[in-house]
Amino acid sequence: MDRKEKVYAYICSKSYVPLKQEELVTVLGVPAEDVPQFTKILDELEREGRIFRSKRGRYLSAQREAMVAGIYTSSERGYGFVTPLEEGTEDYYIAQEDAADAMHRDTVLMKIVSEGTGGRRTQGKIMKVLHHATETLVCKYVKQGQKRLAIPDGTKIWQEIRIHKAHTMGAENGQKVVVKIRDYGGKNQTVTGEIIEILGWANDPAVVMKSLVRTYGLPEAFPEKAIQAAEEVPAEIGENDISGRRDLREQMIITIDGADARDLDDAVSVKRLANGNFKLGVHIADVSEYVQQDAALDKEALERGTSVYLAGGVIPMLPPRLSNGICSLNPRQPRLTLSAEMEIAPEGEIVDHDIFTSVIRTRYRMTYDEVTKILEGDKALRESYADICDMLEDMKTLAMILRARRTRGGSLDFDFPEAKLFFDDEGRVTDIQKEEQGLSNQIIEEFMLAANRTVAEHFFWLKTPFVYRVHEAPDAEKMAELNQTLHLFGYQIKGGVEEVHPKSLQTILEDIKDKPFQRIVGTMILRSMMKARYTSQNLGHFGLAAKYYCHFTSPIRRYPDLMVHRIVKMALRGELQGAQETAMERAAVNAAEIASERERTAEEAERASRKIKIAEYMKQFVGEAFDGIISSVTGFGLFVELENMVEGLVHVTQLQDDYYEFIPEQCRLIGVRNNRQYAIGDMVRVRLVRADEENGEIDFVLAEDEGDERDGGAV
Repeated sequence: MDRKEKVYAYICSKSYVPLKQEELVTVLGVPAEDVPQFTKILDELEREGRIFRSKRGRYLSAQREAMVAGIYTSSERGYGFVTPLEEGTEDYYIAQEDAADAMHRDTVLMKIVSEGTGGRRTQGKIMKVLHHATETLVCKYVKQGQKRLAIPDGTKIWQEIRIHKAHTMGAENGQKVVVKIRDYGGKNQTVTGEIIEILGWANDPAVVMKSLVRTYGLPEAFPEKAIQAAEEVPAEIGENDISGRRDLREQMIITIDGADARDLDDAVSVKRLANGNFKLGVHIADVSEYVQQDAALDKEALERGTSVYLAGGVIPMLPPRLSNGICSLNPRQPRLTLSAEMEIAPEGEIVDHDIFTSVIRTRYRMTYDEVTKILEGDKALRESYADICDMLEDMKTLAMILRARRTRGGSLDFDFPEAKLFFDDEGRVTDIQKEEQGLSNQIIEEFMLAANRTVAEHFFWLKTPFVYRVHEAPDAEKMAELNQTLHLFGYQIKGGVEEVHPKSLQTILEDIKDKPFQRIVGTMILRSMMKARYTSQNLGHFGLAAKYYCHFTSPIRRYPDLMVHRIVKMALRGELQGAQETAMERAAVNAAEIASERERTAEEAERASRKIKIAEYMKQFVGEAFDGIISSVTGFGLFVELENMVEGLVHVTQLQDDYYEFIPEQCRLIGVRNNRQYAIGDMVRVRLVRADEENGEIDFVLAEDEGDERDGGAV
């Protein structure tokens, strides 16, 4: 047992009496020259949440005091959760009044205050912050008489920060600033900080988006070393690059992407075989050929982890010279690829496969809209692309076969409509429309899913180091909560909530299709799931009902895919042995951990950017009335979704005809005197009263007069 574990064992022992550090030094006989190292050990144990200091500075065992160490996640709606540092344990619900001085993503010690029963989650109370995750914040600077305050952006950090006059940098009232925290204050104490950068005026759209980038710590410009390395990559491939690769340049291979896509990293081909089977080819840009492991480009790509798609713009994982150039599968240009070819029987079973390095030359750069129109019979487009119409029909047939087989297996399809934002050349939103997934999108989705599953299973049985995309089964408490809400819509999870099979949830998703509350119920099911993540261990994918799954198809924009490509090529060359295998295993573990964290940050930033842009667009409709559906009910109000998928809040204080009580078991607000009720799924008419583009917030009030002249219809 090493020194650190010995110290921990002593503090956990039954005979231990809480001691201060200097007392521990004496009792344990720590030599004077070892005191700095001893201090470091105590600090590490405290950061890990295994021990903690009392108010009087005495060290105690978190385990003996029934404390749980974890990461606090603040919700936009006031409450939060603590995710224990120990994997495999449940999240704990934290009411707003029990969050103490914890900030979003802080490492905390929590004590259980009530056990979860009847489908309710176990509730905890934060007792101590072990480590503050936030050192700098993007804020709005506000002067209130002699008070100088910095109000953090967003809604996940609610503490106001006091700024001393000497630490304002001359900022003016209403400007966006970056604040460094000087003192976290502790419970019920003032947080203080200093302004270290002035970003600009809060009402400037460019400053709002710049603030968002800083808030989430997103990368901006590429470092000089990465840019230089990208410049050194040849703009074209040579004959030496092709050596040892299977030459597919004469095959009919196409890309199908959005009209505005520039980084084309996947191409597809389909052929009917003489035995009645299909041969599906999925050909992915070989980014690993240009981004060498541990080189400058690779280190930057790993640090970024993923491309971030903010509303109206992208922060790429790789420099555009690569992502839009030599790595992009541009039409009629030879490109290096990794191919997965699958032979698929008419019922959808993959009966054979081959994974190999290749070189391709795509024939056409097709868009989703074009392919959908061709398959729907557009005569002009069918004439223009006569040489691929038969292949596109085969692609449609094969995709529907794969989709049907996947659905039979219980794979979940959250294909409800989404809000699509349309932008002008200056990045302003010009329209928001409900968007359904088209046939061509489904084709590419099914082909990519098939390739990802095939590659993952292949390398699982090879027992190589790997990066899997996993989605663990939901916990029983979350399913019990979901089941309670589903009852309100007339549904229930068949087979109970202890060990839910995805098929039970897919049956509900199929039944609610095209119903007014489809998106609401679908979103509730989605939110009740575990978060998908990356890991070096194969844990299966609940949502896809798949035993094996990885991300192989987007190495331009996701680091795990790039890592998988490296492993594939090393395995094909027989290099995964001995020290190289050990090194690659460590690299896979590291990449999975970093990529999972970067993905979470990117998703939060992407959601925030959309909310900002949506609020910016909706501001022109303030005062107008719309029809909507109640998408969520909380103690502080109703969330209402309009026909174009825009969501806003009717705060409970705006329900002025009565005092309303929140009944959580029924997800509804009920008037005490008039018994008027508001529940999820109810249709209501609302008036837009506020659209705050700084924080992406939209506020409605209920509109009783449906004949109002200022009718916004569906926006």
